[in-house]
Amino acid sequence: MFSKARDSSIIKSEAKPIILKGKAHFCLETFDRAGKAFHKNIKFEDAPTILSNLAQDEYRQTNILTSNGECILLISKKGKATLQNNIKENAKDVKIPEHDRKRNI
Repeated sequence: MFSKARDSSIIKSEAKPIILKGKAHFCLETFDRAGKAFHKNIKFEDAPTILSNLAQDEYRQTNILTSNGECILLISKKGKATLQNNIKENAKDVKIPEHDRKRNI
C-alpha cells in the first residue's frame, strides 16, 4: 500500500497480486479525493519497476504487507529513507485470488 502521496488529489494506492487469464499480475488500485477508484493491471514482470518508481517518486510512505508481517518504507520531505522491518522469517504459502469472482447463476 502506498500512502502520503506527493500529489494532493490522490489519497493512496494499493497493489494486490491476482491471477488474470492464468498468469500472475498485480492490480494497482488508486483512490483520489473525489472518492473514485482507478484500476490498472500490471504484468508480473513489469511490477518491480513500476512499484519501485511509485515508492520513490509518487509517495512518501510504502507499506508492504505479507502473511509474515509488515515492512514500512518512509521517505522524509528532504528525501531521507527509513525502513522498519517487522517481517518474520517463517514463510507461509498464500493462494493468490482469481481476478474474476465465481458467480452462482
